This record gives sequence, C-alpha cells and structure tokens, in this order.
Amino acid sequence: MPYLNEAVCCLQEGAATAAEIDARMGREGFGWPMGPFALMDMLGLDVCHHILAHLDAQFGERMQEAALLRALYKAGRLGAKSACGFYDHPDHRHSTEVDALIQTLQADEKVAHVGSTFTAERLMAVLLNEAFLCVEEEVAGVDDIDVACVTGLGMSVRVGDELVHMGPLEYADHIGLDEVLEQMRRLEGDLDLRFRPAPILESKVGCGELGKASGRGFKVYRS
Repeated sequence: MPYLNEAVCCLQEGAATAAEIDARMGREGFGWPMGPFALMDMLGLDVCHHILAHLDAQFGERMQEAALLRALYKAGRLGAKSACGFYDHPDHRHSTEVDALIQTLQADEKVAHVGSTFTAERLMAVLLNEAFLCVEEEVAGVDDIDVACVTGLGMSVRVGDELVHMGPLEYADHIGLDEVLEQMRRLEGDLDLRFRPAPILESKVGCGELGKASGRGFKVYRS
C-alpha cells in the first residue's frame, strides 16, 4: 500500500500521468505484472482507501493517505466496478475528471511538493523500507518476505532484457544497499519523513554489508 500510495502522490503532484507511471512500473518497464493505477482500479479504490485509513491511524505520517485517493473515493470513483477510478472504464481512458480533481487539490493547497519528479526508485523506496522494517521488527524473515512478494504479488524486476523474479530484499541487495540508502536520504530531504531509512539499513551499510557486490547484505552470496 505505501508503494501504491506513493504513485498517487506522484500523480497529484503532477510528476507524471497515470499512464506514464503505469508504463514505467509495468511488465515492459520495471517488471510488475501491471502498473499501480491499473492495479488500484482493479482492486477498488474504496478498498485501497479503507486500508490506508487504517494504516494511517496505526503508523501516522509514514502511511498518510494521498489526498487524491481520498477525493476519488468521496466522488464515488471506485475503479472498474463503478466504471471510473483513476481511469475511465471500460476503455481504460485518461480521465479529465481526475485532472480537474488534481487541479482543485493543488489550488486548495492540499498537495505538497507540486511539480515533483517521478522515478521508479521513488515508488520502490517506500516498499523496500517496509520490507527492511519487517525484518528489523521480526515480523517475518528475509526469505519469507521475498517469497511472499514473488509468489503473492508477482514481483519481478527487469534486468537488461530479462524479467527476473526477485523480492524486495534480494532486489535491494542487487542494486546495492549503499545506493538504496543514498536514494532514501535524498528522497527524505526532497520530500517527506516517510522516506526515512530503517535503522537496519543504515546499520548494514555502516558494517560494509552492501549486498551482492560485497557478498553479504540481507542475504549471503557465494562467489
């Protein structure tokens, strides 16, 4: 949900369109089975809203619901089941009504960081950080988290011309934990505290456990 919510933040800030974000994060881009807005319209925006409202109550700013998602829910745009969500259905068309809602939210100063930048790394940063926190808080083990994300969410990562099944912790090790930490610190400085790195990430980088390149990160790699 933080990953999906971050996509909505990018949309309401004018960083990219829903179609652009979906294309970048989907099968031909980052590697997910579908982009975040196609997924939310399929799940139902009412479902997404209620989950995020609960997470917001439990975790505060780290899980604060994007204003646009709440506005779409209140407007009755619930996704494919109501024929309109982030897209207009059944043709999956760009929505001028969503554009108008974004303009209103921006004019009413309910959106921070208008004109921000969208990157795949920005969306993945909040997902990775939740995986780090799950390990740190002993919610689940490293292998369990990765297996759950691959088999349950269909997580794949495009590496060159290939789609490779890997979960968030293996993916972080793949790109380098020092690089992930730097990205998150930069995002925290540019945007909000929701990107504050989990202490376990800072600890591993401080100990030289940088991922696959160093032979040890969240997993151990043999040369």
